[in-house]
Amino acid sequence: MASTNTTPSIARPKAPLGIGAVVLSFVDQGLHSLGSLVLSAFLIAGTDPATFGRFAFVTTCALVAASLHYGAIGVPLLVHVRQAHAADRMQQLAILRSVDLRFRAAAALVVGLAAFWASGSIATALAGAAFVVAWLARETRRNLFYLEGDSRSAARFGATSFVLLLLVYAILFYLERSELAALMAAALSTVLALAAFPARHERNDAAITGLLQRYRQTFPGAGWSLLNSATNEAQTRAHVLVIQLVRGADQVGLIEAGRILWAPLQLMGSAWQRVAQPRIAGLVEAGDLATARWLTLAGIGLMVAATAFCGGAIAALWPLIERHLFAKFSDIGPLVAGWGFVSLLVLSNWSLVVFLNATRRFRLIAMVGIAAATATTGLLAALAFDVDLVIALVAMAVVQLAMLTAFLLVGLRNVAMPLGGSRP
Repeated sequence: MASTNTTPSIARPKAPLGIGAVVLSFVDQGLHSLGSLVLSAFLIAGTDPATFGRFAFVTTCALVAASLHYGAIGVPLLVHVRQAHAADRMQQLAILRSVDLRFRAAAALVVGLAAFWASGSIATALAGAAFVVAWLARETRRNLFYLEGDSRSAARFGATSFVLLLLVYAILFYLERSELAALMAAALSTVLALAAFPARHERNDAAITGLLQRYRQTFPGAGWSLLNSATNEAQTRAHVLVIQLVRGADQVGLIEAGRILWAPLQLMGSAWQRVAQPRIAGLVEAGDLATARWLTLAGIGLMVAATAFCGGAIAALWPLIERHLFAKFSDIGPLVAGWGFVSLLVLSNWSLVVFLNATRRFRLIAMVGIAAATATTGLLAALAFDVDLVIALVAMAVVQLAMLTAFLLVGLRNVAMPLGGSRP
């Protein structure tokens, strides 16, 4: 895991979660969201459902890898390292660096094979592998910025990545309108952005023996956190694999095109996780559960407000959106509406998980997640029959609503703080 341009000691951030840090974090994630939206929108408007479906399938595989990466690397960084004593942090970072490099190699292999299966193209497979490796390297760099409380550098890094993506994609999409051009543009622009923010204190750690055992000992609960990420992906992305298997790339393209207008909200939720996780972890460590509660509920309120605003904008502009963006995607309106409701439930659950992570209740999150993933997968089996695609969204919404109820009634029940109340 590459270090960033910071001092090797990685000093614990002392500043509170101010409005400036929140704004910069959302700027960073917002630009990343906008970049993903640009890639998808050009494919939706300029190609066909099958082409976009292949891109969406590879992107989904990369998103699954990124979610698992957050569980295996991001949560230990933003919770364990954040709460550790200064003397232990360098050893913890060395272990995470070694795990991170191995994770990237495994992700490249899996995503590359998935891309080849979906497209039959070796070039697309290589582009998919490069895409996920660059993505995970960027996520590590950003997580380190947030660990250090350096939202300004994270925002500058995000802005650089976004500008480079626009430039590279404009050239490649002009040459070839395909999923290959989009994957190559995303990978190349990310590599260039990483090069623009070189690590001033790069370390080459010696090989760590018994790495997995030391990882488990150093980061207790990290296995449950990784399992939670896996079950979360099963809940929100299993439909892509199921539809690819039973209906084909064009149907994947149709349902994922309905999701694209809400994608910025889900990435905004990721921004809130990154900036709030270390802060809430620090508050829990200090015993200030009241403020931790307030920030958690503020996160949920923010997600509800953002979803309502986005929904209103989509409704007002729908005739233009349908005519110019979804001209080749017939009867997509119900899918767009369904994704709005599913996104709201997912974002609310994510905000609660931030608090539960900070209290190190990883096992509880994973147990609820296993039940939810099992239920989602079972309900999605209906897609093997001649049913409307919107049934997939109904299944996910039912499960997410059950999860939200479980987290509220069970997850917070034994915490020494009531729900609601004013900010201390």
